[in-house]
Amino acid sequence: MRIFGALITAVLVFAGPRGSAQELILQNPLNVDRPQEVIELPLQQVLDHLHLAPAQAAAIVAEDAATHERIPGQLYSGTFNAPPDQLLVLVHLPAKGRQRIRFRVDPNATKTEPLVFGREAPERKDDFAWENQQVAYRIYGPALEATGEITSGIDVWSKRIPNFVTTASTSATRKARARTIPRSPSQGQWSGARSYEVGKSRGCGGTAIFADGKLIVSKNYNQSAHARRRTDSLCF
Repeated sequence: MRIFGALITAVLVFAGPRGSAQELILQNPLNVDRPQEVIELPLQQVLDHLHLAPAQAAAIVAEDAATHERIPGQLYSGTFNAPPDQLLVLVHLPAKGRQRIRFRVDPNATKTEPLVFGREAPERKDDFAWENQQVAYRIYGPALEATGEITSGIDVWSKRIPNFVTTASTSATRKARARTIPRSPSQGQWSGARSYEVGKSRGCGGTAIFADGKLIVSKNYNQSAHARRRTDSLCF
């Protein structure tokens, strides 16, 4: 089992005569709250213990064993265009806390609300934007590169109010972004801040090679297979 989020211990236990139910027991050994941690479980292992076929994986529901509250979960593939091979679960662990997660099968369960979103923005010169409810990012595409603006830095907006601003299309996106994340608090009622105007810098997380006293950077992204992949169905 792999865990995203260091120093979380996990134990799988089973209930029922044929292992028809599965619980994941998580323990946070730190004196620090872990409000949003993604754990990664091998999907085949979960399917085997629940006696499910791969076609039934989408019906797996995770819930808190004590409160029966639904926990966001998502099937994921570590290889592009390959079938899912992992089950991701988003958990909240208090300091020195413990949580029991129970998995059940419910083909009629409603989908959890997406917690991230991403899309290409052809109305903004082929930018690609992605976000969660706290921050939004943007990288620049080939149409902008054709104008002479070449940068692979990452633009970022920090949000004061949890929301999504890139889900709209065409001019509605620009209007929503301008209204929701103005450039500075001096513009009046504001809900965030544009932390970087990237230009030729690396912005927030852009990469480069420093060699022979020079910073060598790549050009704008160019419609890679991963960039074109639909991401509006992601949970987190």
